[in-house]
Order: sequence, then C-alpha cells, then structure tokens
Amino acid sequence: MRDLWTHSANYRKSYQTDDDVEAIITLLDLDGAMALVDVGCGNGAFAIAAAGRYPGCRVRAFDALESAVAECRRRAEGAANIVAQTASAHALPLADDAADRVLCRSVLHHIAEPDAVYREISRVLKPDGKLVLQTPCNYWEPAFDDVLSGMMMQIDDTHHRYYYRPAEIVAGLESAGFRADEPECWTYDFPYLDDRAAEFVRQHHGDERLRLRAIGDGKWSIENYWCRVVATKLSAV
Repeated sequence: MRDLWTHSANYRKSYQTDDDVEAIITLLDLDGAMALVDVGCGNGAFAIAAAGRYPGCRVRAFDALESAVAECRRRAEGAANIVAQTASAHALPLADDAADRVLCRSVLHHIAEPDAVYREISRVLKPDGKLVLQTPCNYWEPAFDDVLSGMMMQIDDTHHRYYYRPAEIVAGLESAGFRADEPECWTYDFPYLDDRAAEFVRQHHGDERLRLRAIGDGKWSIENYWCRVVATKLSAV
C-alpha cells in the first residue's frame, strides 16, 4: 500500500481542518473518558488533538502504514498520554474492553472485510463505549462501488478501495453488537484526478453524478460523499 496522504499539505488543508478536528472531538465526548483508540490514525491529527485537550485520557493510535505511525510519533513528541503503533484494523494489540472511545476515520474504504473490523472494534471497546466512524462511501446503488473503486485504481493501483453504502455500514455495526445512530452524509471535494481517472469516470457515466470538473493542468475534481456513524456498544454482546 502506497502512502499518498500522510505528508500531503493539501490533504491536511482539505480534510483535517480545525473544524474537522473540533467536530470529531465533540462527537467522541471525551469528558471523563480514560482511553481512546484511533484506528487508522494517519499523521495523528485527531489523536494528537484529543490527547492535548484531554491529558487524563490515554490515547492509543494505530495505523497499518509505518510511515504514518512515524509521522504521528514525530508530531506527538513530548505528549505523555499518546502512543502510536503499527497495527492492522483487524488485529489491534489491545485487551478486551480496553477503550472508552474509538475513532475510525477514513479507513473503511481500504478494508475488504469490514465485518471483521467492526467485531475487532467491538472487542476492544467497553460496554456502553462510543465509536465514531467516518468514511468515504457509495451514496448510490451497489454497482456504483465499481466505478468509485475503478476510478481510484487509475490514481493508485497498489490496492483496491471499497465504497460501502451507509445502510451496509449500519447493518454491519449492529451485527457486531452496536446501536448505531442515523448515518450523516455530505459531499466533499476530491481534487486528485488526472486525465486517465477523469476519462474512466466519463466512460462509466459518473461525470454528472460526481460533478466531474476540470481544475487546470490536467487535474480534475469530483464530489463524493462522506458517511459518518456514531455508534454505542451494547452492554450485552
């Protein structure tokens, strides 16, 4: 898997704004929480902000990419209540019921077997603990996943992406022992397409749906959807 985003200033500017961080920390509701786990921490923007604002909360940050973990550690240097470690979302090196809160942001579209991740998050989360999950999603019919995934393969063919529909995410979480709130969905700009990816979108009749538009110098932008679900682990799983 190639790391396209850890050191990208444009990525931070677009998807890790102060407002984004504030929204996530508010949803995590960390007052009184003793332990937060960030699954797929990337450069650590959200985990580090949480650790700084809540010094009494132990933050464990995990990512499958060593480059992301190294950057998270670098940015978190000097913070006593955060530890970053390389780990798969399917196999977190934590005991059962280890966390009060879990964040899983911009990870699910890299996961071929999301049910295994839902179960692993349920395992490490205490009963009545809260999960905040946010991911790019497929807002349309199931077959449109192939268009979104194929488009991304034009940009980076090192691994397949998977765009799940909001209802699928909620159903998976509920099967893993969560009570999920109504998913929240909204559009975001993705200005990273080249001519080849743009042509793929047009060939598969996604240009109008994704609002494909040229932004100059052989670069194109689309609008896709975020999906965010806040879920609580049930007491009896």
